[in-house]
Amino acid sequence: MVLGSIEEIFQASGIRLTNLHRQYMDSVTFPCKCCGNTMHRVPEVLDCWFESGSVPFAQKHYPFENKKWFESHFPSDFIVEYTGQIRCWFYYLHVLSVALFDKPAFQNCIVHGTILAKDGKKLSKSSKNYTDPMHLMKQYGTDAFRLYLYQTNAMLIGDLLFDEAGIQDAYQQIILPYWNACNFYISYANIDGFLPGQCIEPSSDNQLDQWMLAKLHETRRLITENMDAYQVNKYVEYLASLIDGLTNWYIRRSRRRFWSNGMSGDKENAYETLYYVLVCTTKLFAPVAPIISEKMYKVLTGGFSVHLEKWPEIPKAFANEDLIAHVALVREIIYLARSIRNRNRIKNRQPLSCLKVALPDPSKNVVITAFKDTIAEELNVKDVVLLDEAENIAEVKYAPNFQEIRDRYPQQIPEIIRAVKSGKFQLGKETVVLQMEQGEASFDREIILVTYQAREGQHVASGQGIVVSLDLTLTDELKAEGFARDIVRHIQDARKKIGCDIADHISLAFEGDVPEQWLEYICNETLGQISDVPSPEEIVEIEGYEHHKIKIFMSKA
Repeated sequence: MVLGSIEEIFQASGIRLTNLHRQYMDSVTFPCKCCGNTMHRVPEVLDCWFESGSVPFAQKHYPFENKKWFESHFPSDFIVEYTGQIRCWFYYLHVLSVALFDKPAFQNCIVHGTILAKDGKKLSKSSKNYTDPMHLMKQYGTDAFRLYLYQTNAMLIGDLLFDEAGIQDAYQQIILPYWNACNFYISYANIDGFLPGQCIEPSSDNQLDQWMLAKLHETRRLITENMDAYQVNKYVEYLASLIDGLTNWYIRRSRRRFWSNGMSGDKENAYETLYYVLVCTTKLFAPVAPIISEKMYKVLTGGFSVHLEKWPEIPKAFANEDLIAHVALVREIIYLARSIRNRNRIKNRQPLSCLKVALPDPSKNVVITAFKDTIAEELNVKDVVLLDEAENIAEVKYAPNFQEIRDRYPQQIPEIIRAVKSGKFQLGKETVVLQMEQGEASFDREIILVTYQAREGQHVASGQGIVVSLDLTLTDELKAEGFARDIVRHIQDARKKIGCDIADHISLAFEGDVPEQWLEYICNETLGQISDVPSPEEIVEIEGYEHHKIKIFMSKA
């Protein structure tokens, strides 16, 4: 016998219940009309997923109480579970919601995948094929764990082959640089006595500041758009790009502004920009790295909690897509040129004479011209030369991109490959026109792989259609300058060993073949002054080019 309401229970038993949970129902009995025996509730319960599917309304005892609350909170904004719940909880939620209210139970759905061992096997206590999560959290922190998971395909219903190295990468590539950026600001702000006030929006005509603010605006926009669409897997990707730009471009390119004496207008702009970006970045960090963001927010602002702050609003005036694109192009050129140095084991401290650049779109040469000094400084070259065609430094090679051809044009694979290999095509910016047996036909440009082979005497790297060449010939003058830069690096390391603060001056004495023309540069870079050092706190020995050897005696001034 099935009773469908409190009223039916009352009519059958004479007991009016106010609570339908098991412990109250079990006390209700009544005689059977057919056999006269006493009827009890059966011990079994309905499928537990039926109970779970009732959560949206049962959690607030609807319809007996909280009707207004239910009407304002149903359906849910979103729901989260793994793939196994598609046919369980999600299904029951919808069935009950549609049956009772003729509407879905939730408006958005996030489904994550399953975490597996590195070899693809299921995690198991018996096989012990996983690292203790508490050990990982103690070693890298819970924030690194979150940041790693956010970047994996587990956020897109896929299975994750768990790799501890991913947590380490999140720590080293995101958390540590962010921490160092905050520490950089705090250290120099304390030295200069800079007080940010109420974190007012910065206003600066410095291009570096404008780029950093534009990058912040872009990151906030992209994260917001994707989170509004519940595309949570993109969150950390945008944050990582922002942190990379902040530490590996903005702060590094702005160091001399912070090192300058006094508080000039440009230096103040740098402080205000860096502080504003750090505070806003901390707020962007909060949902995915709640621990470190809370710590740094309190240190930076003295506020109570970052998690009580509103989502940052970045002024539209900071947006500058052209500047972001220009800097991205410049950084790609720098990256390619550095790959040539790395391949040939030439340190960036060693100056070189010339960089040659050829762009796929010569109209962008004006961008390189505007950033020529920046590129030369970053790559430590004396000159940057723009070429109209890559053929001046490299031989262009064309080949079929078999993967793209198979994916895009599976019905025409043989004809396309023959046409590409025969060289019968015209390559445009987005398309390629092939001379086929049946006549001309247009295809996506991606079906052709374009590579560049260095001509004799050239050292070439390419990417995204950009071709760069570095002249690796070293003259005596270049070797001497490289040796001077190496000396600076060794002195800077020695400063740390003897406990020098950022602003501490040191005394230096040299023994051996020091490049005289670079002594002033060495002293300026290391806050050093040449004098007698009768009791050195540190002695450094260096061997430079052509077996030049020197000793450096140093102590705090």
